[in-house]
Amino acid sequence: MSAERGHSGGAAYVVAWIALVVLTITTYLVSFAHMGTLSLVVALIIASIKASFVVVIFMHMRDTRAAPRFAAFAAFLFIALICLGVAADVAARPHPH
Repeated sequence: MSAERGHSGGAAYVVAWIALVVLTITTYLVSFAHMGTLSLVVALIIASIKASFVVVIFMHMRDTRAAPRFAAFAAFLFIALICLGVAADVAARPHPH
């Protein structure tokens, strides 16, 4: 797909790929840091950033009309609600001593 049809050029793919590699290495290094439950939060934030790169650059969401963008946003919102529900459930459980 060419840049004249409204899609990202080759440079955007290279920059996104480099960013994904850097973020993957960062996730790997964070896994060795002893940050307690904060390491999970950092890993999820990095994963969300990586997913955003994939959606915007490789799936061309930046260049699409409103309907596909709305569908992607609704899917993201649904997944976020599920994650919040799971986190609330885990937080509400009694912890063994």
